[in-house]
Amino acid sequence: MDCPSRAMATWNGWSSDSSKPSARLWAARAVEVGGPALSVLSAALAACASPAAIETTAFAALTKAATQVDEGEPSSADYARALWQAWGKKLVVAALLAAAALWVVRKIGKGVDSATEEASRSMELGIKAGEERARQAQQQQDQARADALARKHEDEAKVDLEAARALASAGQHEAAAEAFAKFVENHPKRPAVPTALFEKAKALLAAGRPMPAIEELENLTRDHPQDPITVEAQVVRAEALMQINRGVDCLTATTQFLALHEASPLAGRARLARARAELSLGDKDSARKDLDWLKGRYAASDLLFQKADELLGQLDSQ
Repeated sequence: MDCPSRAMATWNGWSSDSSKPSARLWAARAVEVGGPALSVLSAALAACASPAAIETTAFAALTKAATQVDEGEPSSADYARALWQAWGKKLVVAALLAAAALWVVRKIGKGVDSATEEASRSMELGIKAGEERARQAQQQQDQARADALARKHEDEAKVDLEAARALASAGQHEAAAEAFAKFVENHPKRPAVPTALFEKAKALLAAGRPMPAIEELENLTRDHPQDPITVEAQVVRAEALMQINRGVDCLTATTQFLALHEASPLAGRARLARARAELSLGDKDSARKDLDWLKGRYAASDLLFQKADELLGQLDSQ
């Protein structure tokens, strides 16, 4: 049987066998016919997804190729042309379509990735902004609670201080001194602590207890040197020193005070205390100078003028 007859017989046999895929049948027929171009066709047919659609054109190409082989024209170029005519253009179009589809998919993928990244960044910024707002709100709440607590403590401190002053005004000096001490104990960081210590010392003096009063005044001056109340505390301490006949200490304290605070409204009290210290030490001339200064500075109705005049009278009678 010649080659075309064998090819046709083989094709007829394969076509009647529905269990065999057409693509494989066409590949076997390509081997039957032979030729390098037909081998290429065999590989193309094996990769085809729809064998049924190519039967007509592929059979025609194979038949032509088989005829050329029988006629002594086994031209690979003819086989290649047959292949190109049957499938080349379709494959190129398919390849272009596939490339275009891939480009579209990639562009869509990039767009999705970009949108996803932007959404993730926006979500992260939103989370951070929410955390910052929560932190600020918490700070505001904490500050509000701290302010409320501070106002409460301040109110309590004012009540305690006024209660101690009320005791002193009522002449209950011992109780007042204890109340001022309690204030310092309960409110150690309040700005009124130096004032409370000073008023405690005055209450002790009024209660006839100059020694603990002097100690309180010395502690006040040492522990709160920048507080304005310490200026008056120095004068009160000097006056207290004279109550226990410590003329030398009083003279030293008042002289130092006047050197630093000559223009102070408390300078008159300091001079009066110094004049008493000078009298106690027998320095009448210095005492007279201080007393004359007081009478020349204050009006006759002023208590300091009256005290100075009284001491000058005692000095003149000696």
